[in-house]
Amino acid sequence: MAWEDITAVYYRRPSNFQPPPGLTRADRRFVVAEARGGFGGVLAALKTRWVNHPFQVADSEFKPLQLAVAQDCGFAVPATVITNDGHSAQSFAESRLHGVVYKPLGGGFHRDNDDNITLIYTTPVSAESLDDAEIAATSHTFQSLIDKDHDARVTVVGPRVFGVAIHSTSTAGRIDWRSDYDSLRYTEIPVPDAVTDSISRYLDRFGLLYGAFDFSIDRDGHWWFLECNPNGQWGFIAEATGMPIACAIADLLIGDTT
Repeated sequence: MAWEDITAVYYRRPSNFQPPPGLTRADRRFVVAEARGGFGGVLAALKTRWVNHPFQVADSEFKPLQLAVAQDCGFAVPATVITNDGHSAQSFAESRLHGVVYKPLGGGFHRDNDDNITLIYTTPVSAESLDDAEIAATSHTFQSLIDKDHDARVTVVGPRVFGVAIHSTSTAGRIDWRSDYDSLRYTEIPVPDAVTDSISRYLDRFGLLYGAFDFSIDRDGHWWFLECNPNGQWGFIAEATGMPIACAIADLLIGDTT
């Protein structure tokens, strides 16, 4: 296939470039960097439809930027502090009515010395548990805990919006539904017009055609923006609900957005 024959690209968590065997560690790093800059750079230069372009994905993954843009676009955003100052974190935790949660900023994957990977979930914390020395080591996100009724995942593919309520029967799942998939129940729900309007503005700001939005819905029915994953999973939602998300992505790639 010639480059000019490519009419669309679906960018979904590609694997890393794999160098040939027998290279030194330094040479491996060089080869991978050159492959990324060469093949990856040529791909990035394609003037075609991307779902989503890697540059837009990278720009939109910074959590503090997400929260600022979300607020500008009209979403309700929980009170948030990003800090490495223990006193600031403790004062914030003491001031919040329903408590505070800790959230990782960089995706939440922790790799130990043996290359074992652990996913760090959203975690409730108290002011007394916040150790100054540990907080001083790096940046941390602390956010007001929403007194929620349930969560919602809104998968947006071009003009199509797929809303799902997520209910959990476990304590861990109610805090962070990713921590206990076996406890979850999914129900298709309509997305309020005000929320869909904010979603459109948000995607336009980042130049995205796809987004997996996470919300908490409180006991009064208010929708609270948590994050948007520009490369988020959707297969588990489609499998559980029968929503035609794959068809919507295919339609978007071929330019059929009617």
